[in-house]
Amino acid sequence: MGKDVSASLQDYLEAVFILSEHHGGARITDIAEFLGVAKASVVQAIRSLKENGLVTQRRYGLVELTPEGKKLAVNVRDRHMLFRKLLVEILGVTPEIAERDACAMEHAVSLETVEKLAQFVDFYEAWRKGERELMPQVLGKTLDTLQVGERGRVIRVTAQGPVQQRILEMGITPGVELEVTGVAPLGDPLKVCVKGYTLTLRREEASKVVVELF
Repeated sequence: MGKDVSASLQDYLEAVFILSEHHGGARITDIAEFLGVAKASVVQAIRSLKENGLVTQRRYGLVELTPEGKKLAVNVRDRHMLFRKLLVEILGVTPEIAERDACAMEHAVSLETVEKLAQFVDFYEAWRKGERELMPQVLGKTLDTLQVGERGRVIRVTAQGPVQQRILEMGITPGVELEVTGVAPLGDPLKVCVKGYTLTLRREEASKVVVELF
């Protein structure tokens, strides 16, 4: 998740984000009440987050997320909502238990597993709605798993921030057709043909591009 932030501090970031959505920031007392902890614990946590450049706070004022802090908080929140949705809507877990388990899962599951679970949830929703034609597209394959000569159509780009911007600026956008034309001797980077142009893509970047094979 970028900075090495403990699960406990991630909970504080998420709390500040949620409270900020309604109040533009969060006071120490609000955070303590939201998380059910002592104000002294909040003060200590906020101090650590400030030292990591993830929040700011004026004296006795609102705690606010920095751009990097907001990015991490949104990441945690998105994971939480994904796991809660999976547990409640697909597995039938009671909301109370799902909320507790989602809080634990959002810190423990790897990014790769999160991405696969997100694909599964999309697949399930397409199936439930009867949109069978979307089901193969939802699953797809990541570009880094394609062999030389394999072709496909981009379904989505899962990268965020600068990596996402770089991929999109290269012309690798949803709906675009591409072909893997070569791989460096050590397996990285990949050569990809897009709209008649050959592009070089690091394998890590390619793993963020989901495609439907032809």
